[in-house]
Amino acid sequence: MDLTEFLSGGLLPLNILTTESSLYLPRLRELYPNAKLFALTNCEEAVNYKKYRDLGVNWSLNENIKIFDERFFDIIIAESLLTYTKNSYDDLMNISRALKETGYLLSTFKNIRYAPVLNELKEGRFPFRDEKLYAKTEIVKMLNDAVFKEIAFLPTEKDLSVKDTAKEFINAGFENFNDDLLTKIWMFKAAVSTSSVLALKELYDGETRKNLAKLIRRVEYDIEREKNLENLWNFIEENQIFPDYLLGFIEEICVYKESVLKILENSAEERELTDFSNAINEALQ
Repeated sequence: MDLTEFLSGGLLPLNILTTESSLYLPRLRELYPNAKLFALTNCEEAVNYKKYRDLGVNWSLNENIKIFDERFFDIIIAESLLTYTKNSYDDLMNISRALKETGYLLSTFKNIRYAPVLNELKEGRFPFRDEKLYAKTEIVKMLNDAVFKEIAFLPTEKDLSVKDTAKEFINAGFENFNDDLLTKIWMFKAAVSTSSVLALKELYDGETRKNLAKLIRRVEYDIEREKNLENLWNFIEENQIFPDYLLGFIEEICVYKESVLKILENSAEERELTDFSNAINEALQ
């Protein structure tokens, strides 16, 4: 298993970056034939490798992701980033800034709770001078601090050969949630937005969402309510916003959700907007 387990592929013209993860480029081109592929690497030879030559990769012999604009990438693959980084927080923050609101990071980390590693520690040894190891809880905290909202983990593989060693630690009181003690390397996907917010952001552009939020909040806080209700319904019609999207949007941005829904239900009934009034009525049940 590798990080492509998180990818579904598609025909969208995504911006995808690999950083010191060039081995993924052929598979990425296969999964996303219309994507723009970018690669950061310190290996000059990689640029001329035959297997990369016809992939249309934009190469940068640089490790600094700051050379790209903010909110530029849909996917960033940085397989060994956390294993060898000098400043994990800064690196994760830079990646977070480089991702679009709908983007995500794919990476891995070496598990400090892998049973053979714990056994080394028990014996007073820790032969990982050039590498960093982490527990999943630490990774979650680091990603949360770097403004990632949703995280999913997969094991690269479970090492069943260390079951006896793991059992010793379980008997000593160690938890083994999701076979953590059998997993040498964890893969993870960290998204900038939660899946519910992601669904909202994928359907309409940032300017449309911004204007919709402004109108809804003016209705919520009774700022020229009648005028802004009229503006809101006109905006919804012009941008072909459908009832379920409006309800999801209100759920995410409003403090007084029920009050807003009741106001919109009455307003929709007055305007004979049956689809909206029915959907809002159902949401209020």
